[in-house]
Amino acid sequence: MAGDIIDIPSGFYHFIPDEHALKLVHDKDLREDLYKTAYPREMIRVAPASLIYIAIESRVLERYGERGRQRYIPMDIGHSAQNDYLQAEALGLGTCAIGAFDDEGLKQLLDRPAEEVPMYIMPVDYPL
Repeated sequence: MAGDIIDIPSGFYHFIPDEHALKLVHDKDLREDLYKTAYPREMIRVAPASLIYIAIESRVLERYGERGRQRYIPMDIGHSAQNDYLQAEALGLGTCAIGAFDDEGLKQLLDRPAEEVPMYIMPVDYPL
């Protein structure tokens, strides 16, 4: 999710790992709506970017069954989020992993397939 970033149009982007690229999904600044789904946290409203972690459970369930949903998805997301904390710090930025939000409201806002489960919102901004 991006808004008020130099050289990046506002909108919701999907990260494509194989290309290390962003693909624009929605070209509207959705930060106000995102803020409302997160039991309003002001940092989401004002941050110029928010990373949204989404799990595709079927990929893990196929291989690991319920253990994948209960253990591997949260572990992998936690490890990845830690890297975002470290990178933000290295760039003089701050972030905070937020797991408290309206799951269904966020799914509707992002208009993603039903199999995609939002797990974290990480607003990124300069620290106060």
